[in-house]
Amino acid sequence: MNFQQIKPACCDVFVWLAAWRDAIKYWVIPLYDVEHSPHYSPGQHRGNVGEGQLHLNKENISDFDKYLRKSTELEKAIREAYETEKKLRSGAQQRQQRRSPPEADRSTVLLTPMRKTYRDNSTAVFC
Repeated sequence: MNFQQIKPACCDVFVWLAAWRDAIKYWVIPLYDVEHSPHYSPGQHRGNVGEGQLHLNKENISDFDKYLRKSTELEKAIREAYETEKKLRSGAQQRQQRRSPPEADRSTVLLTPMRKTYRDNSTAVFC
């Protein structure tokens, strides 16, 4: 299973859902942890800039267990992951500033959910 077309510049927290016949799983992951995962590849296609993919399989899926959340805990988990992201990013920026001249601040991008209605009247929400 791969989470593809990951655009790190577009968010601070990822919420991923995987649905199998017998289970639905939710992962809430701070961006910093995605970018620094050994399973993340920043270039999805040759020459591609700005998006990548995260490779999950039966051998490494347990590496992501710490990000698993129940559906009833998603809002709280997203808020906690955002605070974690800020701390991780701030710590990384402080370490970077000690090594090099300051750079422009990373701007925040807000995503607006988009609703898609299919012919069978089912709907999906995308960010």
